[in-house]
Formats: sequence, C-alpha cells, structure tokens
Amino acid sequence: MKFLRFFTVALTLLAALAGIGLAAEKDRGKGFIKTTPIPSIRGKVNEVKAGAGIIIVSVFEKGKLTSNTKTIKVGELTKLYYKKAPGQLDMGVLRAKITDFKPGDTVIVTSKSVEGSTVDAIDVWEIKAFLAYTGSISVEKEIKGNVDSVSKNDKTLTVTDITDKKQYSFVLDKAGQVFIDGMEGSLGEIKKGTNVYVRGRWRGFEEDKPALIPAFEIKDAKTYVIHAMRDEFGPVIAHGKALSIDMASKTIKVGEDKGAAKSVTFDGSTKWVFGTAKVKSPADLQGAVIYVFGNSAREKQEKANQVVNETALPALFDYLAKSGGKVGGQRAVLAFGELVGVNSSNITVMAAGGKKITCKLHEGAMFVKSGKKVKRTDISPGEWVKVEGFLSQRMEDSIAVIVISFGRTPANLKKDIK
Repeated sequence: MKFLRFFTVALTLLAALAGIGLAAEKDRGKGFIKTTPIPSIRGKVNEVKAGAGIIIVSVFEKGKLTSNTKTIKVGELTKLYYKKAPGQLDMGVLRAKITDFKPGDTVIVTSKSVEGSTVDAIDVWEIKAFLAYTGSISVEKEIKGNVDSVSKNDKTLTVTDITDKKQYSFVLDKAGQVFIDGMEGSLGEIKKGTNVYVRGRWRGFEEDKPALIPAFEIKDAKTYVIHAMRDEFGPVIAHGKALSIDMASKTIKVGEDKGAAKSVTFDGSTKWVFGTAKVKSPADLQGAVIYVFGNSAREKQEKANQVVNETALPALFDYLAKSGGKVGGQRAVLAFGELVGVNSSNITVMAAGGKKITCKLHEGAMFVKSGKKVKRTDISPGEWVKVEGFLSQRMEDSIAVIVISFGRTPANLKKDIK
C-alpha cells in the first residue's frame, strides 16, 4: 500500500505539472494498477488566511501564470506538504501546516473538482516538497581530483577536487562501476594519493547533499583520459611500444600486449601529444609506449587520428579536469621558434620566415625546461620553444597548454627567423 500511495501521488502530481490530472487505483479483481482522471491545478500563492483555512492562488494554464485566481479550502482531511529544511525528502517529514505556506510559493493542489472559484483540497504540495519526494529532481556531481582516503570494506572514498579544492565523500552505489587501466576493476584497486574521476548523484536539491554521496562511476586518471580522447578522436586502435615510426611511408608499427605487431597509418591531420621535452617530432616517439586513437577499417589499414605518449596522461588529466572535462579542440604543435613574449594570457613566438604566431595561454599551462617542470617566469624571450595546445580555426583563439624551452636560440637558426 505504501508503494501504491507513492505511485498515486507521483503520477498525479507529475501529471499536474504537465496540465493533466491522473489518479491510480488497484483493481482488486485483476491485480493491476489502472489510472483514472483526477482534477488538479498548479498555482502561485497570493495570500494565506490560516484562521479561515484558505489559500488564494493565481493559476498556471498551459505552463504560464495567469490572472485567474482560485480560493483553496484546507479542511481537516486535507494533507499539506512543505519542504522546510535540507534533507527533508520523505513524506513523513514533509507534512506541514497551513501556516508554513507563504505568498510566492508554487503549489500543486488535487481535488474532486477544480471548477469554479473555490476548490476543496485533498492534497496541497509546495513544489520543492513534491520534486524532492518523488525524485523528480536530483543533483549530479562530477569530481576530478586526488584521493585522500579509501576504504574497501566500507566502499567509501574521499576526494579533493582539483578545481574548487573542496573535499567530497562518496560511497559506491550497488549499481556503481569502477574502472582501472581502461578495464572494469574494484574499489580496492584505488590508491590514496592517486587522481580519479567520480560521478555521484543524490535525490533532491544541492542543499540535500548527503554526508556520503552515492557514486555511480569511478575511473582512475588513465581511464578517464583514455575515455575522453576516445570520445573525441575515436576508439583505441593500437596500444603498446612504438617499434617504428616511418615518416616517409607514414606508418606506425606498434608492439601490442599479445606480442603481435600492428601497423597503423597517419597523415597530416594526425594529432600528436609528445608529453616530454625529449620528444621533438613524431619519429622521436619510437621506443615509447603510445596510445593510438582512430578509425578502424575492415579492409584498408587503420588510420591514426591522435597519437598520445603514455607519459602525457597525468598532465592531460590535470588539463581536462580544469577545462571541465572537455577536450576543446585537437592537440597540435601550435608554434616552433623563438619566444617573443609570454604573459598570463598570451604567448607569442617568431617562427621560421619571420612569422609571428600569437595564441592564448591556458591558466593551467605547463612549462618545461631542461626536461623539468618550471614556472612561466623561468622562460625568457629569445629562447627556442615548442608550443603545444588545442588548435582552433583562428590561431589567436588556439589555446597553448604545454610550452617546452630548449634554451637560447641557436646562432645558426637566427637567420631563419628574420
């Protein structure tokens, strides 16, 4: 009967929001639930006369508030529901008095008849109470950050978000999934101090956030980046050690886990993420472990859309976390030449032929010099740099995320950039 009561209320009030009235009742002889029309209205409270047991509302019609008013009579058998505090989600704690209602509240009213200017109410629901009780509204959080603690036995973990620096506590939902190294795993494989992505959701509003947020999906940093790249550039068509990268034939030979070598083609549209100052061109990735994302082909050879050095995955996780989880463009070498200037928002490089290239600088951009991560102020004009980032149709809208310095511009290259 409790389920039937919930079903009746939820169906009736959802229908009221849509402008229809429904009730549900059980056919005792046939054992199924059938629906029958029940009058209901949605309105905005203008005045509450508690002593007289009256609420005066302006009525919504076809989703729009009108000047049409009705007087709602609240009797001894009328059930009132109002959300007065965070965490109130169940019918018992939502029960209210007429004095809880105030002008400006949106309400849903059921009655035997809503014709005429006066309505004898069966139920009166304040809108937030209705949405919270029926589960018609929920909050979903996507957290990307560092694991502070994890308990395999309690199925809980706490994470400090990279962006807002706040700590969030989660409990793995019964239907929750954990992914490690791109495969389904367990919570016990998540380690303290590592980066993770967690998707949690709770019933109600932001104010109803529980102490432990139910987690429905947990991914380690590697899996999160792989999935983000996969969604942008296509599935992983090869993963393993780059045995050879032939720039003439535009072919990559990858030694996969099972021992077999796989050949993949690339072209001028292929994007490369080098991830280290030691790698200055695609050919330098030979010997490194790489991920190749692209389009699989049944007959022709598969083509790479994106090639990522596995060592770049941690930096990519940090970038994706700060950019809201969006790839935002295609990673490419934006500029290669002598640094003209760099500030907190832009970077300008003099490329070969004397062409100046200016693009935006991401707030979380990484700077590398002599193979080590440094500050922006440690790189000076006159140094030879490579700028990697996300390419837009206009270069000035492209976003630099990695700047690698090779020191002062070599003398033999000075003439090439004049």
